[in-house]
Amino acid sequence: MTKSIKTALIGCGYWGKNYLRLLEKNDFFQLTHVVDKADPNVDGVEYLDDISRLKDTDVDCAIVCTPTSTHFEISKQLLNMNIHLLVEKPIATSMSEVEELYQTSESKELVLMTDYTFLYNSVIQKIFKTIENNELGNLQYLQFERSNLGPIRTDVSVIWDLLTHDISILSSIIKDLPKKINSSGLLRKDKKFHDVVNVALNFDDIFVNCFVSWLHPEKIRQIRFVGDKKMMIFDDLNTNEPLKILDKAISSIDEKDFENSSYFNFKVGDTFIPFIENSEPLMNVLLDFKRRILKQPFNDLNNKELTIQVTSIIESVLNDLEE
Repeated sequence: MTKSIKTALIGCGYWGKNYLRLLEKNDFFQLTHVVDKADPNVDGVEYLDDISRLKDTDVDCAIVCTPTSTHFEISKQLLNMNIHLLVEKPIATSMSEVEELYQTSESKELVLMTDYTFLYNSVIQKIFKTIENNELGNLQYLQFERSNLGPIRTDVSVIWDLLTHDISILSSIIKDLPKKINSSGLLRKDKKFHDVVNVALNFDDIFVNCFVSWLHPEKIRQIRFVGDKKMMIFDDLNTNEPLKILDKAISSIDEKDFENSSYFNFKVGDTFIPFIENSEPLMNVLLDFKRRILKQPFNDLNNKELTIQVTSIIESVLNDLEE
């Protein structure tokens, strides 16, 4: 297939280099321009040092991989050049900015897609199907932990950098806003943004806890799901057994049937480790972006409503921390 969509890569740093690698081996996107502070010296690709120079090109779409604080202004400029956009999460850092970007993209009939990479992870997609099929029963409790020693951002807090991943997963499972949020965290005296944050979210019948840190002695990426039938553990760093479904549960019993102070039964059964075919999440993101441009069926979990819900929850967490 001849590459037909002329593409610009905006930012060729840590995340941009991942896209650069995939763009070189895909069969649809033709990388024609790279915009960055420094020339990455990519063969056959024109280097530009300013986004405004793209208006004089015939670029069809762009992938934005710049620092979070720049996403809104860059995306606004590119949409006004009639360019389809795939933007590294988050696309903006306020609800008003998110709404403005969507208004512009919709009025111009342009694709505006957020790169929620974890939604395209085959293990996460298996988790969604497991919950949808009611294998865990009614969800009662979810625990997210995402931590490491660095990298520490200088333009946004750990909330926009790390918590956004977990809230995007959570919002794909619970399509509602929490009734109550309690947040606490570490804000060092010499810092403008939080390094460590713990967030408790109460929904109607589900309690969720999220812990994120880039000031942690070890790298952890885990989610624990507790249902009234079974439980499930996701460990993103366990490449051999990333997902475990445990035949464990707790259920209340009638007080009159028990003479002591315990009113619960515990079920402990087998642990099931499902086979999950591996695929590269970021390539799946690119393929979904392609389908949207071609107006083909796409991953409907990643949509405007999800981005609005994620942004709303993140803003509520930030507001709670300031109180």
